[in-house]
Amino acid sequence: MFKIIKDTSYRLETRNVVQVQKLTGDIYTTSTNTTKYFAVLGSVSTNKLKTESGLFVGALNETVTFKGDGYVIETPGFRTLTEKIATLDPTIHGDLSYIDGCSNTNVINPPRNGDPCLNYLYFPKGINQSFHAHPSLRVGFVLHGHGTAWIENDKYELNAGDVFILDRMVNHRFSTEDSSMSLIAFHPDSEDGPRDEGNPMKSRTYVK
Repeated sequence: MFKIIKDTSYRLETRNVVQVQKLTGDIYTTSTNTTKYFAVLGSVSTNKLKTESGLFVGALNETVTFKGDGYVIETPGFRTLTEKIATLDPTIHGDLSYIDGCSNTNVINPPRNGDPCLNYLYFPKGINQSFHAHPSLRVGFVLHGHGTAWIENDKYELNAGDVFILDRMVNHRFSTEDSSMSLIAFHPDSEDGPRDEGNPMKSRTYVK
């Protein structure tokens, strides 16, 4: 299943329960007791901070008010210890090499292996990705440019401001022609977070 979200609120219940709130310029406040993962072209404010208008990506626990376009994603029962907010330039390559000439940056890393994360993906002009699939769902927000999502032989045009859901194990690829495209992708789980076995605190720790 691939779906471009038109409704402001969308709940997906599969292997991972995910609540997606699409932001469409109006003020939206959430005060739930879970972590709010977000990407917004606009402003963010809490009791502790208030941003100017811009592009912000983050994970916050407290009550948050957003104004602008983007999304807020919550996974019931999950609450991170490390709250973060970041900015980025949606017109440049990511830090890491991805498939077929694309690139990405882990903007909000998972606190530990298996936890949610937010990734920035950049697709240069003239990209034709190979078909591939992921073992868990993805929720994307197109930040800049435009391109096409291909689900087998079906095509979906993507433009800046679109929010979409890609279900797990769906064979897909992205392509671009005369424009680059960048997006933020929410992963409800991960395989690159810290593990107890590789805990830096345990490094050079000797029990006597």
